Amino acid sequence: MLNPLFPRALWLLSERLGITPYHHQAVAVSRGLELFEKHGSFGLLHEMGCGKTLSMLGLFDLYGARKMLVVCPLAVMGAWEKDAPRLDGARCVLLQGSGEKKLRTLNEALADDSSPLIVVVNYESIWRGDLGKQVMSAGFDIVVCDESQRIKSPSSKVSKFLGRLADRVGVRVIMTGTPVSEGALGWYGQFRFLDKSVLGKSFVNFKSRYAVEVDTGSYRMVVGLKNLDELEDKVMARCHRVSKAEALDLPDEVNMEVVFDLSAKARRVYDGLVRESFAALDDERFVSVDNALSRLLRLQQVTGGFAPDADGELVLVDDGKIRACESVVDDLLDAGKKCVIFYRFSAEGDRIRSMLEGKKIGFASIYGGVKGSDRSELVRRFQEDDDCRVFVAQIQAAGLGITLTAADTSIFFSTGFSAGDYEQARARVHRIGQDKRVTHIHLLARDSVDEKVFRVLEEKRSVSEDLVDGGWKRYLE
Repeated sequence: MLNPLFPRALWLLSERLGITPYHHQAVAVSRGLELFEKHGSFGLLHEMGCGKTLSMLGLFDLYGARKMLVVCPLAVMGAWEKDAPRLDGARCVLLQGSGEKKLRTLNEALADDSSPLIVVVNYESIWRGDLGKQVMSAGFDIVVCDESQRIKSPSSKVSKFLGRLADRVGVRVIMTGTPVSEGALGWYGQFRFLDKSVLGKSFVNFKSRYAVEVDTGSYRMVVGLKNLDELEDKVMARCHRVSKAEALDLPDEVNMEVVFDLSAKARRVYDGLVRESFAALDDERFVSVDNALSRLLRLQQVTGGFAPDADGELVLVDDGKIRACESVVDDLLDAGKKCVIFYRFSAEGDRIRSMLEGKKIGFASIYGGVKGSDRSELVRRFQEDDDCRVFVAQIQAAGLGITLTAADTSIFFSTGFSAGDYEQARARVHRIGQDKRVTHIHLLARDSVDEKVFRVLEEKRSVSEDLVDGGWKRYLE
């Protein structure tokens, strides 16, 4: 049975935002309004690419709020800047630049009460100094944590700050498609902000109820989870969840593996690190590791074609992956397609961009050093300019908040170890606006960590879907 607010929500999305809404967006707006009134909180847990930003704009307008604060990753600020103007009469102000400039921009925006205001700020800035103090006293009607998995750690400074801010705000919203990609304990930090009454004010008590721990002698280690059905029922009572498969008539996604062999030199370095945590790079330089995580990182760098010596200088050891990437790109461009290349390490991005420049292939690129104010234009160029054929994206910097549907193929040169980051990257191409079958190509060195990381990410993705979607379905039952 539909919420009685559904027709009103459907009208709003059509008339006030000028879009043809999907059914799930109107359902989410109507459920959000209901939970605003009952609890002052709402979890908008739509999978990436399902139009969460527009749904939240609809909630802001229909609820009649005057001031909304959106806290999000730097990479997502451009999405709000792009979509907010759809809401006629509302102002959208991005807090950017130095701390002093952010504070001045905020104060100027708050001083003007002539129209509804949306203030957007990144997680890294909101809690610092005078800006944090002003945010605390600004009297926002609604505060939204977009990509709220960023506050899952209850011990982080930004998570603690937003937990305190929640006590001063009438309505709180979390938005994310991957709330617990690293495990169900990630709910706590998000719900400390959203509604402390749901999971309590003590993380120790929360863990005692839902985690299986063992005492190692020096600390307590989580080795499993318990009472998950109860946890998911509590959480979903404050949320609306929909997956892309349920909500959208999107084309299929398929994975493709391109496997290549490491050169003799790279294999020798790789095997040396595996067996002895040490390998000679040449007659004078060597690479070594002193723990398991460092070894995993170095092995991944070697499959990408380079390794740092003892002084931190990068040494090229292989060109197998860049040649495999070049071959795939050539085939895609010959077929008239655009593509997105994701990578993890800065040196990999440099090699990819150098390869494209050498072949005179037009591209745009976002990485850690690109200013937030430049990102929207880079995305626009890729989406609209026929001469911009490739988008090169560092997975940590460009895996959120951007739409790259001009491509129907993504190439994963390398990945991190976070299933959430991986899923977010995939969703840049497979989202609203995509009308072609999407292919995700993974470049994997044979018999290497590449293959293992890819398998683990796929397994963690399934676990994430079970934790979130399974809980929502049980709640509906």
